[in-house]
Amino acid sequence: MIEKLRKNYKDDFTTNIAAPHDAFIYFTSDAGEVFGIRRTRLSSAELNLLTSLFEEQTWSSEPLITMGTREQEWHSYLLEGGELPSFNSDTVRFYYYQTKQPAEDIYLVEEAIKATLLHALIIWKNPCSAIIIEEHPEPVFDHSTLIQLIETITSDFYIEPAIQAGQLHKYDPSLHFKVKSETEIFRKTVPVLQQKRLLTFYEALPVYAFIEPLQLNKKHFFSELVSESLNDQELITSIKVYLESNLNVSMAAKKLYMHRNSLQYRIEKFIEKTGIDLKHYPQSVIAYLFIHYIPGHNPEN
Repeated sequence: MIEKLRKNYKDDFTTNIAAPHDAFIYFTSDAGEVFGIRRTRLSSAELNLLTSLFEEQTWSSEPLITMGTREQEWHSYLLEGGELPSFNSDTVRFYYYQTKQPAEDIYLVEEAIKATLLHALIIWKNPCSAIIIEEHPEPVFDHSTLIQLIETITSDFYIEPAIQAGQLHKYDPSLHFKVKSETEIFRKTVPVLQQKRLLTFYEALPVYAFIEPLQLNKKHFFSELVSESLNDQELITSIKVYLESNLNVSMAAKKLYMHRNSLQYRIEKFIEKTGIDLKHYPQSVIAYLFIHYIPGHNPEN
């Protein structure tokens, strides 16, 4: 439905809104996606139909929240095509926050997020949607911490947020395309996985493969860290055998004619490098998908 509206209204349709504009009327889909259509393009009949299908959103056209210098830099880069901010870390991870209804006070919501994700930077696209930037992430994020954050926001602010966790990314100029790709994948899969309050890239991608199978040949979908790891033939052969041995390290080590500890070292190396935790089923599935189908990689048979 959203795609049909986008095609029909073209330049008079928007979802990537840094600040709401009075010239648009905004709605929220069942998946929590906020979109706007220019008022002058809507007839009375069209407006009545849209309000029967979607929840209309109203808010001030003033900036949502005061941003610090660092947040302004990321806002400029991610939403306005500005320069990539300077950085003192090798990796970064993005989380995508959305709700069906705006909170009464997003300052308090931001405080709750920053109390959980220390040093997080938050870029509000609209009152229902934000990009959370973790500049110094651990290779594998803590699922339980994010679930607790979702529960806290739900109980304290009476809204039901969903958080989508992106990949571990190398810090380089391709980040802008990575964020756009992750946003696209989550946008398409959230309606299918609408019961998931915490959705990871690793869970979303297999679903996206069924929805948009021809799109998976786009390299910018994937973290550069994953692509680099897949070019290490010795490492990736070990991981492939491990996955095909049902995550049994001893069995895989025998097949590879190597010591169990040596294989365990390679597994930990892969996890630390890519952020894909092979010990969790959804992530091991995506690792197997990467090995076989990522563009430009030919796995060993």
